Amino acid sequence: LVKVYRQCLNEHGHFLGILLTIDNPDGPPFGCTEWEYRERLKKSFHLLYWTKWHGETTRVAGSELIVYGKKL
Repeated sequence: LVKVYRQCLNEHGHFLGILLTIDNPDGPPFGCTEWEYRERLKKSFHLLYWTKWHGETTRVAGSELIVYGKKL
């Protein structure tokens, strides 16, 4: 998906995502670890903001990441 995100953006594009940090390969929802997201995204985006979401209680509460970056 990182390749698709990168292809969809123009030269100076920005990426904003809410990503699930869960290890559930059989999903849905699907996700991966925070480390895996960082490793995959840092090759295509300059990461400007990275935090865990502390919002409403859901069945995936505490596993959402908010990520903002600029296309490299």
